Amino acid sequence: VEQLRALRPLAPRFREAGIEILAIGTDTVAELAAELRALPEDQRFPFAIHADPDREAFRAWRAYDDFEGS
Repeated sequence: VEQLRALRPLAPRFREAGIEILAIGTDTVAELAAELRALPEDQRFPFAIHADPDREAFRAWRAYDDFEGS
């Protein structure tokens, strides 16, 4: 969440450069939805967040190591 908060104010600059931010987390869709609903409106993220509890996207992009656990 700390990384997402750091990206939040930079999102418009990325968008202006033609780059869309996509965050990927390990929560389920239900968990992610509940966490995002709990955020105050001014703290929500201006980019998509993908729920990846099985870490398939992490593995596909080689951003996962077995030592990180499952």
